[in-house]
Amino acid sequence: MRVSQDYIPMWRADAKLHTLWSVYNSLLYSHFAYPDYDMWMSYDQSARLIAVTRVFSGGPVYITDREPERTNVKLIKWITLNDGEVIRVDEPALPMKDILFRDPYNEAVLLKLASTVNEYPVIAIMNINRDGLRISEEFRLDNMPMSLSGQYVYYKVINGEWGGIVEAGGSIKVELNELEVEVIVLAPLINGNKTVIGIAEKVLPPYPLNLIKMNDRIVARTRDEGTLLYVKNNTLSKTSVKAGDIIEV
Repeated sequence: MRVSQDYIPMWRADAKLHTLWSVYNSLLYSHFAYPDYDMWMSYDQSARLIAVTRVFSGGPVYITDREPERTNVKLIKWITLNDGEVIRVDEPALPMKDILFRDPYNEAVLLKLASTVNEYPVIAIMNINRDGLRISEEFRLDNMPMSLSGQYVYYKVINGEWGGIVEAGGSIKVELNELEVEVIVLAPLINGNKTVIGIAEKVLPPYPLNLIKMNDRIVARTRDEGTLLYVKNNTLSKTSVKAGDIIEV
């Protein structure tokens, strides 16, 4: 179900307002439909932010590129698997509790929405401030729209930054310029020293994995090629994988 007005290409203010309306309207509409955030152009100046919102919508993801030669193939590959499957969250993302009664367009606060992928909590954070302010914010994980427990390793997908270990009630700091976006994966820590984050080349790294957890072991079967990120003995490690590989951590 469409949850906003039409997408207007190449207009920075629309990228902000369209995102604002879509995210907050999902609070209601996601109870009975998958929110449709509308089409978009992959070569829009705000395309990365728009792409992330569509991935987190839980609904359809479709583009309207009028000039195929300008299509941002790198961006499209970032949000799809090699067989064309679109990467999406498990359920429509919702705003975090601390911004339910705030206005990220008119106030100097970041828009934060969260869901899960492969049961991993994931967060999309974006700066849609109307005045183009650079915003720094430290947000608490107990404001997530779902309950968390235990310890997590957090990974900033776009910056490629491994932030270390955070408690379920802890906090994470993010600083973004106008129309910048960050995606954070919270990978549950097993026995306090290991977890699998996912494929680094994808917007939601855990999505291309089939995971089996057995006592203190994690077995991951990959659905796509790329760089598998995992943490063992509190150290971030990387290994190249192909579709169908089985990795034990």
